[in-house]
Amino acid sequence: MGEAEFPTGTMIELIGEIGRGDDIEGLVSLVIGAVTLSGHLLERLREATGVPVQQTLRDVALAYT
Repeated sequence: MGEAEFPTGTMIELIGEIGRGDDIEGLVSLVIGAVTLSGHLLERLREATGVPVQQTLRDVALAYT
């Protein structure tokens, strides 16, 4: 599994564990949780390195293109 496929595969597995796959509330909660976690990690990385969040996001985007 490639780098870009790993997060997708992980999300699909987690969605399957939440319920029958049609549990919209659980899905939304999972996505919001993942976005919140990502934001916190970006902020901690900025605090630790001084690299702006926007630059980190650009670097990650370029790594997946």
